[in-house]
Amino acid sequence: MAVAAKDSASDRLIARNDGALEWRPLSGDGPALSSFFRAIPDEGFEHLIPLDDEGEGLTVSVHEPITLLFPEAFGDVQVEAEIEWLDFEGSVAVVHHAAGDDAGWFSLSNEGDAVLVDRREGEEKELDRQRAEVPGQRFTIAVSSAGRHLKGLIDGRTVTHGHIAAGADGSCGLRLNGTGTIRIVRVLVQPLA
Repeated sequence: MAVAAKDSASDRLIARNDGALEWRPLSGDGPALSSFFRAIPDEGFEHLIPLDDEGEGLTVSVHEPITLLFPEAFGDVQVEAEIEWLDFEGSVAVVHHAAGDDAGWFSLSNEGDAVLVDRREGEEKELDRQRAEVPGQRFTIAVSSAGRHLKGLIDGRTVTHGHIAAGADGSCGLRLNGTGTIRIVRVLVQPLA
């Protein structure tokens, strides 16, 4: 079932019957980003320059850190993003339980730093850090947060693991922290039963 369309790009944001949200953008969907996401910082959409490109997904040029969050709040959740490194230096993170200044995330840098983080009341706590094999050009990064159990995954393989008291329900999405060009192929937010 598709979310009500403001333009044809909205048809690519699917709200499924199981409560999941899935976004599969296409080239040219850049102007519709603010229809699906809120940006942190507020002026964050200025930090992304959508590029016309052939193929699946939305190619963007990033020049400042930006977090894109769906406005809906989730409890236990798995957040996945299918990404293609093009010419990007920095890290990509999947974000969960973002509410106010609080959030959790799993990030992977193009140099192989995989980090699972929880931030509450302004205090950032690194739950686990590992060196990971940098995946090929296209990969899936995911974070699972179920109760007090958190996992960071790359291409379905658990890379980091941590425990912390469950946070309040919050928004989920994607954080790009670096510079260069990257393609967003898919973002999936799946509630966990």
